[in-house]
Amino acid sequence: MAAQDVILREVTVRQGGETLIERVSLSANAGVTTVLLGTTDSGATTTIKAVAGLVRVNEGRIAVGGVDVTRARAGRRNVAVVFEGHTLFPHMTIYENVAYPLRVARLEAGEIERRVGVIAERLGISKVLNERPRRIDESIRRRAGLARAIVRAPGAYLLDRTLASLDDDFRGAAREAIGFLRAQEHATILMPSADAVEAMQLADRVVVMANGGVLQEGPADEVRLRPLSLAVAELASAPVFAFQEGVVLAIEPGSLRVRLNDGVTLALPIKPRDVEQGERVTVATPRSALKDGGWGALEPGMALLFDSAGVALHAPAET
Repeated sequence: MAAQDVILREVTVRQGGETLIERVSLSANAGVTTVLLGTTDSGATTTIKAVAGLVRVNEGRIAVGGVDVTRARAGRRNVAVVFEGHTLFPHMTIYENVAYPLRVARLEAGEIERRVGVIAERLGISKVLNERPRRIDESIRRRAGLARAIVRAPGAYLLDRTLASLDDDFRGAAREAIGFLRAQEHATILMPSADAVEAMQLADRVVVMANGGVLQEGPADEVRLRPLSLAVAELASAPVFAFQEGVVLAIEPGSLRVRLNDGVTLALPIKPRDVEQGERVTVATPRSALKDGGWGALEPGMALLFDSAGVALHAPAET
């Protein structure tokens, strides 16, 4: 099965009188790894569950490969899902667990054996394929759960904070598996992460989420280097960016003069827009741009400026 687009348009999910996500629109393009970047209460996990069919969508539309799956049952959406709290079938061996989705799809025995062998080797579980889940430790069960999810060739893979609770050794193995899916299967991957560094390492495309909504989406480098708001910069750019607060000293034709809290004054070459003299602002820059002279030696074109409401007043230079 070829990789397919996953498209959400104006999706809202409510549970128990609480709105978990509201009017969420995003695109996870075919063959692209898209990371939903946000904290645990951002709505990223709910978004993944909505795509998987594990929560009811109150409003909006979800499409996989151009097919509207908003009301489709979870098993009929052509997506493979692996969640943190996965459950293996206790009466089956690890091999049988991993092979189960392929047998449901009625693949030939030889092809099933080949696929299970490849993914088991990649995730380091080859030696326990004949064991039952209760006889192996939790970290190996997690590997088996990931293997069962990605052994198929669905339209898209959904990973729910799968890397967050794993040991360091397996985090590397899981990243390698994701890399394999990207390079060899040209897979569509949609996953959440609260780790900006991890997101930028894994993602082709990043969707920054907070409070159940989308703040910004786009290519990973664009989101990191050209955040539209301070909230996006703090989520997507830290710890790569450094931040410092200041105040607008003067508004000049084509530029603003800003005094930072450490006393440094910067003349930033931007056109004033909805900002006032004396307004509190935040300046951000890649840490790599802060040389021996610190903020005082910063090249003006390397700075972002955010007004008192956290809105970006200009985009950073390419780095």
